[in-house]
Amino acid sequence: MQNNALRGPLLATVAVASALLLTQPAFAEDAGRTLTIATGSDIISLDPSNHGSTATSAVLNNVYDQLIATDYSTGRLVLKPNLAQSWEQTGPRTWVFTLRNDVNWQNGDHFTAEDVKFTIDRLKGNTKLRSYLKFQRITSATVIDPYNIQIETDGPDPELLLRFVGNGPNILPKKAVEAAGSDDAFFRNPVGTGPYRLKDWKKADRVTLVASDNWWGGKPKWKEVTFRAIPETTTRVAELITGGVDIATAVPPEDEQRIRATGKTHTVASNSARNCILMVRTSGDWVTANPKVREAIDLALDRDTIVKEIVAGLGVPSRGFFPPEIPNSEPALDSDFRYDAKKARELLAEAGFKDGVSLQFATTDGRYLKDKEVSETIAAYLEDVGIRTNLQVLDWTVYKDRQAADKFGELYFRCMGAYTHASTFLDRDWKEHIGWNNAKFEDVKKKALAETDPEARSALIRDVQKIVADDRAQIGIYYPKANFGVSDTIDYTPRFDEIFIAEEINSK
Repeated sequence: MQNNALRGPLLATVAVASALLLTQPAFAEDAGRTLTIATGSDIISLDPSNHGSTATSAVLNNVYDQLIATDYSTGRLVLKPNLAQSWEQTGPRTWVFTLRNDVNWQNGDHFTAEDVKFTIDRLKGNTKLRSYLKFQRITSATVIDPYNIQIETDGPDPELLLRFVGNGPNILPKKAVEAAGSDDAFFRNPVGTGPYRLKDWKKADRVTLVASDNWWGGKPKWKEVTFRAIPETTTRVAELITGGVDIATAVPPEDEQRIRATGKTHTVASNSARNCILMVRTSGDWVTANPKVREAIDLALDRDTIVKEIVAGLGVPSRGFFPPEIPNSEPALDSDFRYDAKKARELLAEAGFKDGVSLQFATTDGRYLKDKEVSETIAAYLEDVGIRTNLQVLDWTVYKDRQAADKFGELYFRCMGAYTHASTFLDRDWKEHIGWNNAKFEDVKKKALAETDPEARSALIRDVQKIVADDRAQIGIYYPKANFGVSDTIDYTPRFDEIFIAEEINSK
């Protein structure tokens, strides 16, 4: 049985997946080289299901594989076989995945359906894991035989395949995790099925991966792959220019000319699966629990100027949350925004803050392109309408720790990524961190989850985004472009999801 809800922008792969056995070329032209990538932040965890960070997935996806691979090269999302060589929907709530039979873990154990079941059960059964919501609609995972597994859901789930991509669903080895005795013990010396295995993680400094000698895709391209955490933008750019790294992330536009002038390095920008937003407390005694204050914040922001002047055009202003490449994004939000400082002041007065109001505002420095500068500009716009902010600029790891502990005040800035589909809004816990509860949202969400007609479901998912935007549970500002500095010795095309797949990067 074919699931019609997966037609259109998602994929044609359900119909052809069984014919698309994914094989990786066994090229080894770079096998003696080390690839070094400078990022603005360190990884958060070695557990692929417990971080919620694209920057962490960008590293770990080279160690741990997922059942399904993503391809954005055509400008839209296409799902392709990976550890799963094919899949079929056999009933309204039932799918069967057929797995590759030639995959070994990096410790020599054989990969089977038991590992897939273990991963699903572990993730959905542990609410402490950051990605625990990923598989909540799965009611059972049943091993049919070593290379076939049946998945049952609590109802028709048109986005089931998308739950096996993005942050979190990387497959873990049942036997090795259980033999280690605990998650902590396993992740001190983890094994995956990817082309690279962990050599070392020096926290706040670097992660070093080495080529796996039994990768199912052949001999990996690089001898080692090193991810260096360099939050200081000037240092990251200097390392690129002097040859200390091959690729540098979040290169500011003012450094582009200097990078190109070397004759040995260049820059490349690309669209990314991110939105830069303000997360807003919406309940309790917080100032922003008042919807008029949230609307004032929204109207106080001159998005066009932020994009043009602060990030030098490397972005698209929007109130929305999903770039156009993401299936079921709401295009109306990409133009439905305005800058109205006068109205913002009026709303503050109506909310009882005629003389202004103060609030807490947290952001990062070096994690995203011009994140500190954008946040300083946002603070200035808010100050202009009477909203005084205590801006806290934090290192990424400190920021993530405070977020996890729910220690932020009224506002925090972030650029959320790793999106594959706008239906992620249906799965999210909106009470977490921001305390948002909206009866209209819940009604439309319930209808969307039950709807099986693709067009009707898509319309409901777009409606959900408008409800979030209109109630300012989070305030969209712009879709950022990713900007990289690259050595001329490297052939690198950025991915829309910002994941670094070392096997897709070549030496010239």
